[in-house]
Amino acid sequence: MNYKTQILILLITCLFACKNSSNETELFYNEKQFGYSDLRYGYNSSNKWIKTPSNLKKVHETLKMIGYHKIIDKIKSDDLMFSLLDINRNVIHVIDSLDLSYYNQDSFPSYYQQFWTRRKREKNDEVVFEIINEIKRILQGEQIEVKVKYIDESLYNLLDFELSITEVNQVDANSFLNYLYEIGMHNSAYNLYSGENHQLDEIKWDNEVKENIQRLKKSEVNQQAWFADNTK
Repeated sequence: MNYKTQILILLITCLFACKNSSNETELFYNEKQFGYSDLRYGYNSSNKWIKTPSNLKKVHETLKMIGYHKIIDKIKSDDLMFSLLDINRNVIHVIDSLDLSYYNQDSFPSYYQQFWTRRKREKNDEVVFEIINEIKRILQGEQIEVKVKYIDESLYNLLDFELSITEVNQVDANSFLNYLYEIGMHNSAYNLYSGENHQLDEIKWDNEVKENIQRLKKSEVNQQAWFADNTK
């Protein structure tokens, strides 16, 4: 799974709602888990965090800060579809149909009716509609102010780095690895540093990073890392 696909999955599961490899000889490190962490590689229906209106707003405003055009351009560049929605529709079509079907569900296919029925059951349909409507307007060129108070700093930093990982420079890569160490995402830090993530193969790590790597906290289990080993 490439990183563009992973960004798509996060976007879908956060707004419209793993495989671990392990053996006895592998070395694992602690990985701090956030409310959105287990949505990283696919939808988890038991995740209550993302069904809360306030958290949906956090995700939306964070993605607005990054830029929906930037995110969706990544998706469209690979001609990807909303595969997790189980319908053969492109991104913009899905957003438009969800927006239009909110007040007129009987005129749309069963998927859209079921979608809004689930949102009503979760008591988040109003905020989801507001989010979808804003995304639609943004994609149509409207400038909508970001509500900074809702931005989730860790999610912003993770996604912002990931979207630019193929162009990241030495200074930013080293700074970001130190950030992962400081917030407790040690499995991710190790994967980026150790060559387990090929997109940073050319980075030269500075002494502070090397010292932090020596201080990573080990774990007896393989906790799902945000930045996974993508060399296997």
